[in-house]
Amino acid sequence: MPRLLIVHGTGAAPRTEESLRLEWLNSILDGLAFAGDFGTGAGDRFVDTTPFVDTVRLVDVDRHAPPCEAAPDRDGATIAAWARTTRITLRERTDLASLGRSRYFCGIPEDELLRTARLHHAFDRGLADEAVARVVDAITEESPDVVIGHAFGGVAAYEAVRAVPTVSTLITVGAPPAGRTPPPDTHWVSLVARWDPLAAPAAGDVPIGAVPVECSPRLRAPRSYLATPEFGKILSGATARD
Repeated sequence: MPRLLIVHGTGAAPRTEESLRLEWLNSILDGLAFAGDFGTGAGDRFVDTTPFVDTVRLVDVDRHAPPCEAAPDRDGATIAAWARTTRITLRERTDLASLGRSRYFCGIPEDELLRTARLHHAFDRGLADEAVARVVDAITEESPDVVIGHAFGGVAAYEAVRAVPTVSTLITVGAPPAGRTPPPDTHWVSLVARWDPLAAPAAGDVPIGAVPVECSPRLRAPRSYLATPEFGKILSGATARD
């Protein structure tokens, strides 16, 4: 049985560890089902997979990461870029209320949205050491075959896999690319929806090398990516190799 390590991103409503775990697991099983894998391969192997799935939560990482200083021009540019990708018209450059009501950000309060913009900058500059350290520890302790990361969790997973190159496959969904190159000795697949403001560098464009996914992404919820045939086929192939 292949072992999975799930790296949840920084955005999430308050919930229990088991609730988060079940959302991921059920979404993964749905993706395998949509890929037509049950009865033929990985789907059957994951039906009773509870002992083989570990999770890392990064929900509070913004409280531990080095503070990213306020920079109105940079923050405004990030917010404007997100608005273009989510196809929201802002009343002004820092119209966080309108952006927070978009389908992707799902009602995130203005202060959390601003922290997310600054955290995005911190991850791009390699400042989220606490997040990466958590994933490195989990890889070292659990020895997973496949690591799956969503949004900023995908960035932390990528950096951790580069630091501990023992993982066969890395799958990131909705994760910012920031010019990253494939980790050595690891098969990396990046899934990106065209209208994902974190993962798509330009509105409507999927980064070169990424697998396009037809879904309606959400910052706080990985299910929109996981419960797709694209993800199911990739995971099926990865676990078949393992």
